[in-house]
Amino acid sequence: MSYDNKITVYEIDNENNEVCGKRIVLLTDRVIPIVDPAKDVYCLRLDVKEKFTYIDGVSIGWFSHEEETEYELANRGRFYVEVLVIINDLTSDEYYRAWDVFRKLAIDRLTHSLKLSSWGFGKRIHDRRGQDIFVIEIDGFEGPCWNLYLSVLRNDTYGTCLATVESIEQFIALELVSLIKKENH
Repeated sequence: MSYDNKITVYEIDNENNEVCGKRIVLLTDRVIPIVDPAKDVYCLRLDVKEKFTYIDGVSIGWFSHEEETEYELANRGRFYVEVLVIINDLTSDEYYRAWDVFRKLAIDRLTHSLKLSSWGFGKRIHDRRGQDIFVIEIDGFEGPCWNLYLSVLRNDTYGTCLATVESIEQFIALELVSLIKKENH
């Protein structure tokens, strides 16, 4: 996937969840800034539209030192990448099968394919307690939808985050979709 060594990043505000800034960053730039992000910025949304089939959005989020001390203690830091996965064009049976397949087979395989060791499910990101991949299931869309959360480490770059996202996309395309479409799993 080509990004020409840079990507557009949109700053999303706390109040309206709207774009309040835009910048171009190099893929070699570190994700975690030297200074804390502005208090009115909620997250950074990476411009990945039309680059993926199953990834509908990628954001970098964080918790403040002061407000969420427990999150940082329980996890590998306070910054995380949020990957929104949605699988459309499924039959009704495949839609319902997708949830079970993801829970029973795919999350464990995805974790291992990313060379990670732990995963968990919850209702909100605040519930995450040390899992390498944390999943929130979202119902009500045309296709099954999951938010995947992974830690962003001190030296991670935008390029390493995008490489992880590309690996997730490949896993979904090559394994998850075929598991869902199998008649007997």
